[in-house]
Amino acid sequence: MLNSSGKYLLLILLFIAELGSAQNELPSWEGICTVFIDTTFTIDEKVKSRARVEIWPSIVDSSSADYSGFCGIELHGNSTLMAPKKSYELELRLENNEEMIASILGFAPGSDFVLLANYYDYSFLRNTLAFKTWEHLGHYVPEYRYCRVFINGIDQGLFMLVEQIKAQEGRLELGTTDINSKCPNPTAPFLVKMDWEAKDLYTTARSLTKSSIDYQLVYPKRKNLHYTAVSQIEKYLSEVENSLKAITKSTPEESILPYDSLIDVNSYADFFILNELSKNPDGYKTSTYFYRQAANEEHSRPKLTMGPIWDFDLAFANVQYEHYDEVEGWAFQQMGPMSHVNLMPSWWHSLTCDEQFRNCCKERLQYLRTQFSAEACENYLEGCAFLLEEAVQQDVLLWQDAHAREYRAVGPLQLTFAEDVTRIVKFYRARIEWMLNNLDAISCMPPDVVYMEHKVSRTFVFQNSDAPIKIPLYSEDEQRAYKNTVGGERTVQYKLVDGSGELIKDGILDEPMPDYSFEISELGAGVYYLLINEIGLARSQAGPWYSSGTTPPAIARRLSIMNTSAPNFYPVTSIALPISVFGETRAVKLVVH
Repeated sequence: MLNSSGKYLLLILLFIAELGSAQNELPSWEGICTVFIDTTFTIDEKVKSRARVEIWPSIVDSSSADYSGFCGIELHGNSTLMAPKKSYELELRLENNEEMIASILGFAPGSDFVLLANYYDYSFLRNTLAFKTWEHLGHYVPEYRYCRVFINGIDQGLFMLVEQIKAQEGRLELGTTDINSKCPNPTAPFLVKMDWEAKDLYTTARSLTKSSIDYQLVYPKRKNLHYTAVSQIEKYLSEVENSLKAITKSTPEESILPYDSLIDVNSYADFFILNELSKNPDGYKTSTYFYRQAANEEHSRPKLTMGPIWDFDLAFANVQYEHYDEVEGWAFQQMGPMSHVNLMPSWWHSLTCDEQFRNCCKERLQYLRTQFSAEACENYLEGCAFLLEEAVQQDVLLWQDAHAREYRAVGPLQLTFAEDVTRIVKFYRARIEWMLNNLDAISCMPPDVVYMEHKVSRTFVFQNSDAPIKIPLYSEDEQRAYKNTVGGERTVQYKLVDGSGELIKDGILDEPMPDYSFEISELGAGVYYLLINEIGLARSQAGPWYSSGTTPPAIARRLSIMNTSAPNFYPVTSIALPISVFGETRAVKLVVH
């Protein structure tokens, strides 16, 4: 009877025979390892199932496995879980199910790895290119190898075997901390992640739509920390966020420290450059890591640093929606429904308003162009393509029906492998030049203004006049004026701010009438926003119509977006009236949402 290694070697020989090839006919497989996984359990995204794993250095030139043992395996990802070809997380284990630290394929010793399916990336090169670019900018990237994966003897196609991002020796080295101390070091190291659902820390961070931003404490694990240590991390992150928000304030509070004293500006500039160079649809918002290293003799007050990077399979012109495949335009300013602005941190808009940060971006982009030019990028990708082309073609044969359905929904065209590689190279070359020519021309819009502009749906133009202007408050369908259709006491608050988001005046309106008169003759030329928020009956007094976050039918039929941010009140309308004054002409924008 064959042992496991003998069984896997036989599978390799049968696989090569199926391809009808001798080794010299498969040059592109020589650098690709093979991963065999056997399990009797169902693999899901919640619990790691016990399995056996063997990792062979090459599919065509190996006499024995590089690693053979046990592992835990589970599904990996968020939106990628919907793809037919799954990604997986592996944790090496001893026979007694405890964690196993091992060095595989020349990687630093570790236990946690990810098998990335790259299902939506027909070239299998976009994550690789992002890693290479980040590395040229001088930052840590996880080790990775391309591999062929078999699960229970069934060929799953081509994957990337990647070190999972962890704070440990040989990977992201942050230093040590006493996690059990009740008086923790205020400069202790940590690693934090922003993602779809990462509710682990409370901070003051807000997205462009005023939604809270969720952080997950990756290292140390929150469950292992004393609550005072968690509070210190939360306080530090809020301090950083306040310093970034203060960039666009004309008179920031004296107690707020300058942002460059708290963050590693180069790493923030590099993170901005990579996400813009690749025009990454997932950039800034998901799979976003940042960390603080432990204090040492050289750095007594370590700064918050962006990275490591992750998740670039949709980048480099791989999606057609919302202009992400176009050379022109800034990814951080995309505001379409697929851009998930509710997850977009507001501080990137603040940073790009700062001349110091823009100058740093220009310097770092020039540095990248010398370290990893478009020509160097092309040579690198051509080398990778030579390694992968045969393997990619086999992967397409395995998943071609699914690709035919899914790829058109994500990508612009069903390209051949060579065409997609060429597309990436052309995009990289054109994008780096466009960025260099347009960094100085970034439109500075403070986050509060971006938030208000994002809601604009209609514009009224008025001639210069000292008379009050009557503004009809229409619903989004513009079919009727807004009226108070629900009885009870109502509070209507308004704020008038200028184009930088600075408050000019605020107050209370008597009632939400079908029209509202507002005196603008005292305002000078510029852009102004009049924000109106109406708060009505408490849910406990309102009856069944208002329970469980629902809205009264009479209002819901006319107003498509309702405000549910206040937990003690039923969802209510939020009305924004942007007023623009340009010389002799005054333009009024009206938004009901």
